[in-house]
Amino acid sequence: MVEHSNRDILRVASARSLQEVLKPLGAAFATRSGTAVDFFFGPVGTVQQHLDGGAAADVVILSDVLIDAYAQAGKIIPESRKRVGRVGIMLAVREGAEAPDISTSERFKAALLNARAIACSDPAIGGSAGTHFAALLKHFKIEDQVRDTPLKCESGVKTAEPVASGAADIGI
Repeated sequence: MVEHSNRDILRVASARSLQEVLKPLGAAFATRSGTAVDFFFGPVGTVQQHLDGGAAADVVILSDVLIDAYAQAGKIIPESRKRVGRVGIMLAVREGAEAPDISTSERFKAALLNARAIACSDPAIGGSAGTHFAALLKHFKIEDQVRDTPLKCESGVKTAEPVASGAADIGI
């Protein structure tokens, strides 16, 4: 993946969840170093497709699983790997709405089952939260019940938007 065709541009491929943090860091880096930063952001699966399709990147910020796979395939230099942070998955509700009780697994399941609609990233495009959420529903054995709940998982739509508008009760 490392292919330095232009040393005046640092190419960064990253999971979309880090976009708000990385953009100002990229701007500060560009100001101090004189090297522009070109970002490619997307759901993890989209970034993976981008890279697997031949796109080059100087910096790749993805899940441990994908970084391991790229290291094993010889696509990144294993010794260059650095942990830069952790991204959690959270539950969100509309401002002013009562937060559901998720203090136990049973109460969390009840909150999901009682939601009119749940917004999450689309697991079909490799959205990490959506993929994890789908596995969680399967683990709780409620995927069939929640499947009837309209999920707002459109590609590229931020999960907060349907929650903020009231179209979804819960965002993952």
